[in-house]
Amino acid sequence: MRLEGLLGIRLRLLREERSLTQGALAEAAGVSVASIRDLEQGRTRRPRAASLRALARALDLTPEEAAEFTEAPAPSRDAEDSAVVSVSVLGPTLVVRDGVALDLPEQVGLLLRRLALDPGEKVGRDELLDLLWPELTSDAAGKRMAQLLRRLRALVAPITVTHDGNALGLDATPEELDLVRFRELAADADLDTLTEAVRLWRGRPDRFEEAPWLSSSVENEYVAVALRWAGLSVAEGQAIEALPVVSELARLRPLDEPLWAAYVKVLAAAGRQAEALAAYETVRSVLAEELGLDPSPVLEDVRQGTLEGRWHARRPTLVEGARRRDVPREVPAAPALIGREAELATLTAGLGEDGGAAVLVTGPAGSGKSTLALTAAARLTDDFPDGQLYADLHGVSGEAVAPGLVLRRFLRSLGLSGQQIPTDDADAAALLRSELSDRRMLIVLDSVDSPGQVVPLLPGLGESRTILTSRHRLPALAGMIDLGRQIHLGELSIEASVALVGAIVGAERVAAAPRASESLALACGRLPLALRIAAARLLSRPEWSIETYADRLSASSHRLAELAVGEVSVAASLEISYSAMPAEVQRAFRLCSLISAYDFDPAPAGAVLARDPETAQRLLEDLVDANMLQTVVSEDGVGRYHYHDLLRLHAGDLAAADLEQQEAQGRLADWLLDTTVSAADTTYPGRLRALEIEPSPGSRFDSADDARTWLDHEAQLLIAFVKQAGADPQQRHYAWKLVDQSRIHYRTRLDVTTYLDLMTVGAEAAMLEGEVRAEAFLRTLRVDVLGVLGRMDEAWAESDRARTLLDTSGWRKGQAFAAIVDGHRHRVADSGREAESAYARALEILGEAPGTEGLRAWAHQALGIACTQQGRFEEGRRHHLVAVELSEVQGSATPLELSTLAAAERALGLLDSASARLESALAQATRNRSPFAEANALEELSLLALVRGDHASALELADRAHLTARAHGDVRFVASTACSYAAALYATGSLRDAAETYEYAVRLSHTHVASFTETRARVGLAQALHAEGDHEAARTHAAKGRQLAVEHGFAPLRHEADRALELLGD
Repeated sequence: MRLEGLLGIRLRLLREERSLTQGALAEAAGVSVASIRDLEQGRTRRPRAASLRALARALDLTPEEAAEFTEAPAPSRDAEDSAVVSVSVLGPTLVVRDGVALDLPEQVGLLLRRLALDPGEKVGRDELLDLLWPELTSDAAGKRMAQLLRRLRALVAPITVTHDGNALGLDATPEELDLVRFRELAADADLDTLTEAVRLWRGRPDRFEEAPWLSSSVENEYVAVALRWAGLSVAEGQAIEALPVVSELARLRPLDEPLWAAYVKVLAAAGRQAEALAAYETVRSVLAEELGLDPSPVLEDVRQGTLEGRWHARRPTLVEGARRRDVPREVPAAPALIGREAELATLTAGLGEDGGAAVLVTGPAGSGKSTLALTAAARLTDDFPDGQLYADLHGVSGEAVAPGLVLRRFLRSLGLSGQQIPTDDADAAALLRSELSDRRMLIVLDSVDSPGQVVPLLPGLGESRTILTSRHRLPALAGMIDLGRQIHLGELSIEASVALVGAIVGAERVAAAPRASESLALACGRLPLALRIAAARLLSRPEWSIETYADRLSASSHRLAELAVGEVSVAASLEISYSAMPAEVQRAFRLCSLISAYDFDPAPAGAVLARDPETAQRLLEDLVDANMLQTVVSEDGVGRYHYHDLLRLHAGDLAAADLEQQEAQGRLADWLLDTTVSAADTTYPGRLRALEIEPSPGSRFDSADDARTWLDHEAQLLIAFVKQAGADPQQRHYAWKLVDQSRIHYRTRLDVTTYLDLMTVGAEAAMLEGEVRAEAFLRTLRVDVLGVLGRMDEAWAESDRARTLLDTSGWRKGQAFAAIVDGHRHRVADSGREAESAYARALEILGEAPGTEGLRAWAHQALGIACTQQGRFEEGRRHHLVAVELSEVQGSATPLELSTLAAAERALGLLDSASARLESALAQATRNRSPFAEANALEELSLLALVRGDHASALELADRAHLTARAHGDVRFVASTACSYAAALYATGSLRDAAETYEYAVRLSHTHVASFTETRARVGLAQALHAEGDHEAARTHAAKGRQLAVEHGFAPLRHEADRALELLGD
């Protein structure tokens, strides 16, 4: 495997371990989704070091892991040349590298297909440019061609793509390009050779709107060969072999008269005269309605021959006295397989020379297990010349087929008479193994119930192979047979889901509503069965728009009932799996759906089920084995569980009818509140809260790290539960209590909008419950977040309401807390002096009372920031030192306290002390997984590096700080880190980038009322514009910056503005 492939695999595993989508990782790392997709699929040969470092940070890797990840070796040419690559154009364009199907960008696929149509020949450059970019000039298109050619070569190497300046070509062997092999085989007149050629076809090719002939030419070439093969098959008495192929082609080409003539003839030759005449009537009607034509003489002659019995099959004779050596072909036809190309490649490889005796395909109900197995069997027909055996074992119906019945049918299929087949099952199994020992056959055992059901049906020594499908994971099977692969089918990709719907309702209908089609795919849980049912309903209701039906499914509380057509429904399919489980496992499936987070561990399951965690985990694993629950792995390697969307709906419907539901919800709520209190007590022992709650002894945590990890893991569950409880009068008291107890942890963990929603639900719940103190406290927290978002009018109104409630409650700590929040609002928006007065008022309220150390530390830290911004650095440092000393009474200083103290020391020239504090702050913030505190420390380290003249380090640190701040969502802090990043850009001589970044910071800080940051950004922008020579604009920003600095008392920034104006001659 190529080394960039190893890097891609490593990246994908790290991402999936953290339950991140490609989009979420791209946003966190500040790179494009396409970049991550190319890396994971091995298409990027030399990834940028900066991108790898950004990904390592976004993945939260340890220093050792990050070093290993970012220092991955560059790919060698030898590794690239050793790859086994094949290109297929007899169907949708497909590139398979080392058994793995690669994603093909649209234009790469278009170029590859055009070159593949004439392998070994040159295709003119002008023709290709017109095909790919008809709207561009020759020069512009030529530049894009160079880039496209590099991507194509990287995808298909070691297959050679030649380029001599005026033309391109694809040099491929028959093993590398299926069309070369097809044409070699098609040149022969032998039936077996033509059979091999026909079986290379994988289905209708991609439809390219720009050049439909790219698809139709290959299809026409194949149809011509298929008709020759069908004619020979009829002549040799093998019409039944040709029937599936000709039937499918006739369906796809309803106006192709020669094809329909062949179809009618093959049906007749196979002994299906009535069907042959019906097919004639079908094509006659279509020709009349669509083209106004009568059937051609050829078609009429075929009809007449059918009536006369001219096409009856010729039967091959047997040598007298010999036992029949049949070649059974029992595998039924499969629906079109869409979106499972990689799994299909894995399955076929698992049955190859390097595979095992069997491949097991598992997945939940409706995931397409049978379709994959049957498609693979059809694809592998030539690899198993002695035939295929098939049995549906009915493992999901509750009426599993006994293996003895299947044994006897298989032996009869192999030509044995009833007298030759033993009545004892063990003897019959031994005879089956003997019969298969010198054959190369494929056995498909569909819908397996248990290992004991299939072991007697498996071949022994020899070259026969088996495909098994089951809704159960059958872990015991791996210890009983030689499994070459175990493939688990999950959801389809969005693109494949939409394509599956389009294959049924028509690609044009889907293309006309792309967003609605994606919404429909999501509403169906990207499950093939649900998608087929939804598409079937749309097909039967042409007056429905996809938009309307998608909205109907998404909004419906009865979505499962909507996903039904005729006797087929998703709910019925899921119910079969549910009914097959033991009662205790059924109970777990129902009640665990009350855990409303995306994923969960055994602890909440134990609470819901009233079972100890070990028993709960055993039940959850039973659900996983039954494919009724899925597993994910958290970043620390702990296994967690989650429902597929449709399975959760089914479980929820069952839970709603369960008399135990309310009791189970109460157990979950009690456990969640008790554990939240314990975790918050352990991590933040001196935190302010409206209600003191004592946790139970059994919920204690061994360390703050363990408690912090639990709070992080259960954030989704807590948020979802709070929202659910806030709307339920019976559980509303849990909503405000959970928010009250956990708010300090999630303030720096959650994005700002989510945190505000949490505080809002908590405050409303407290109000409805008549809890004045809690309502006042949570409304004060809303004030803080509204200020961060720049919604100042709302913040002032909420502040007045909270203050009134606090005055009523007489809660002095709450009053002090509100005073500090008021001070923050004044400091960032209008007046540093008003801010200092509010902080001093908070300290006056608190006095020296024990238990107030945390609030007093916060007030002193805020005073330190205000003093530092106004240029009173020594006074600011004294306040920060008091804050650190007070926090150490409770345990240790926080990363934010250390960072703000370091800022004052930097201003005083105490650089070594500032550096030591910042390194400590960064280490603590990283260990605590606090993005806000981490970004703060990184920003201060960047500013410190600037002072020391280390401009490169300053730029790298500021970049990290800005990306981390953006992920957190505090817009004011994003503006601040943007200023620091701009300052580093300016120091490194990137004047235009610096000016643009300062402009961005000005817009953000002005919109969100962050006066200090706006002042800083305007002064910095003036300096950058002056250096660029734009003196007029520089003068405007310097003057505005000076005005803001004077209004708010920002003395250091006023001096910088004065210097800028002096340089400008003002």
